[in-house]
Amino acid sequence: MAVVIDGDTRKYAAILGRRYFDGTVTAEAMFEHFGASDDPLIRELLLAIVHEPRRGFFGVRESRWRRSFWTPVSQLLGELEKGDRGHSPALSAVPRVTVWTLIGLALFIIWAGAAAAEHALTLWRRQGPPWEWIVHAFGTVIMSFAAAMGVVLLRDRLIVRRIRRNTRSGSDNAG
Repeated sequence: MAVVIDGDTRKYAAILGRRYFDGTVTAEAMFEHFGASDDPLIRELLLAIVHEPRRGFFGVRESRWRRSFWTPVSQLLGELEKGDRGHSPALSAVPRVTVWTLIGLALFIIWAGAAAAEHALTLWRRQGPPWEWIVHAFGTVIMSFAAAMGVVLLRDRLIVRRIRRNTRSGSDNAG
């Protein structure tokens, strides 16, 4: 299956991408326009939009956001502006997903799930004084939440890995 690279579509994606990062276009509009695209640069832009780190309170500092996110995204937008002559930049704003990342997440999910189950079992058996029941109740909730967040993160990383693999194989066939 050959990937169709349309220079005008890439340039339009760059324009809308810049408008998205300026705050005048929504992510929904970006996905509505380009969600079905097979173009590897447009797919990378959409992945960057999904993985944009939050800035400020409970997010990353502005300097780190610029260095680790905006620099690769601005390079990507520059390549999109070149149209069909654009190539994937060396840096990517999307986290790299390795097999070790997936294994680590799976081990974390197992550990957190086992800890939640242990707390829940101890709570169910009503072992110890009542103040320990409260501790085990909190432990059950917190570790269940951690395991659930691990599952969501693992799912997201698997999706990114699949998209990257499809994009790479599609761009290999296009050339």
